[in-house]
Amino acid sequence: MVFVYPALLAAFDTIVAAVSRDGTIASLAYSQMTALPVIQIAALAGTPGIVFVVTLFGALVAIAWHRRSDIDKSWLAYGLPSVLIVVAVAYGFVRLAHTATPSATPVGLVAIDRDASATTNSVGADDPVWAAYAAAVPSLAQHGAKVVVLPEKIAPLDRAAAERVRARLGRVASDNAVYLLAGVTLLESGHQENRAWLFAPTGELSADYAKHHLIPGLEASFRPGSEFVVRSVGTNALGLAICKDMDFPALGRRYAALGVDALLVPAWDFDRDAWMHARMAVLRGVESGFAVVRSARQGLLTVSDRHGRIVAVTASGSAPVASLTVHAGFGAGTPTVYARLGDVFGWFCVIASVAALLASLRGRRFRRGKTVTIERVRDLQPESLAALIAESEQHGLRFVRRLADEWAAGVNRFDRPGEALFVARDGEQLVGVGGLNIDPYAATGNVGRVRHLYVLAAHRRRGIGERITAKIIAAARGRFENLCLRTSNPAAARLYERLGFRRTDDADCTHVMRIDAQVAVPPHI
Repeated sequence: MVFVYPALLAAFDTIVAAVSRDGTIASLAYSQMTALPVIQIAALAGTPGIVFVVTLFGALVAIAWHRRSDIDKSWLAYGLPSVLIVVAVAYGFVRLAHTATPSATPVGLVAIDRDASATTNSVGADDPVWAAYAAAVPSLAQHGAKVVVLPEKIAPLDRAAAERVRARLGRVASDNAVYLLAGVTLLESGHQENRAWLFAPTGELSADYAKHHLIPGLEASFRPGSEFVVRSVGTNALGLAICKDMDFPALGRRYAALGVDALLVPAWDFDRDAWMHARMAVLRGVESGFAVVRSARQGLLTVSDRHGRIVAVTASGSAPVASLTVHAGFGAGTPTVYARLGDVFGWFCVIASVAALLASLRGRRFRRGKTVTIERVRDLQPESLAALIAESEQHGLRFVRRLADEWAAGVNRFDRPGEALFVARDGEQLVGVGGLNIDPYAATGNVGRVRHLYVLAAHRRRGIGERITAKIIAAARGRFENLCLRTSNPAAARLYERLGFRRTDDADCTHVMRIDAQVAVPPHI
């Protein structure tokens, strides 16, 4: 029972990520981005794994609060999910602790926030923003940066302007002996392209990457790319992506298969989503095992390692020209289990959820076909209670056997005025029993007592106990003023209280009901 809710949520997470044009943006997993040990689960099972473990904890607490000890094999029902949660979190701590110290690669990030209309309306190489970025790079290089990342869509460029800007950025890269990555919008005939240009320290254009995943609506006129770009920079293999590309785990897995140590990501956020969108990119690195260097306008300049640790971060609006220089340890880009297997766990949860749904529907049809009936008996065959006696005694309860023995001996056959015995039958099988006696502990005969209520475990949570109790209450009307009972079972106590009984401190009675009180009787009684 405790695994149903986590499996459903993990299945939902998997399906949405597979079909949504926004990728994993709706995943509950991102709520855990400040819990480093928890997000390491992504290296095994992606966002569905995080969702499963987090909601498993919630489901466990909810069931423990509601059912407490009233659950079959409580040591297993509570123990197994508890062990899984502990193991998952322990894995996270171990993964974080066993991190080799990589050689540092100095990287620089720079971003300039400006009005969106200025970005849209300016289409020339003489836009002053290019001079501002060119002026910012030397300072980063002086602080040791070997790779400099600028944001996405710095300015729109037609063909002529694109040639001039490429030449200018090439000179900036060669003058400062850095790899320079810049995002631009190319205005082509009939469409636009969201590109990231990577310039080598020689000034040559080393890579030209086109964004794969476009923003629905906002980038309707853009043409997506499909190429994966990896370049060697020193001893590291660096891949390229742009902003929304990092919402899709499949892209991260593909880059992991290509052996990248880090992804360089120009981006443009919307201020309000700055933290969220940056952390989504960070989680791609945890999932597939690489560092992330992300420079965002109207967002955050972020460098994270392959375990999701934030090495450095600053807001793009923190200065007119926001910049960051970090000696980032990229480490070896070793693909994780998730990078190799993909969403195997997530799709397993989908299959398990569908199977559980089909089993539930089949069970409902079965139950509708074999309706449980509640009937009053005056000629009980004690041997018909054998299954109830055996099961109840396994749980240390002897009152069903006492009922059978007293009936057989003629001591108590529920045949005095006002008394009654009811049984529940599922087809030919007797699955429940409960009776009404004159209370032997009361000083007068106007008090009735609920006796020997028991329902087979396999038939519980179908309302059978409630229906038997309602029959007893109905039989007591007109004969008794009060109806009492004694129980130490929390689930039974909740059942009785739901039907109108209230707790009492009497020595021989835990619950009592005035028979003239209003009682909600379930349907089909």
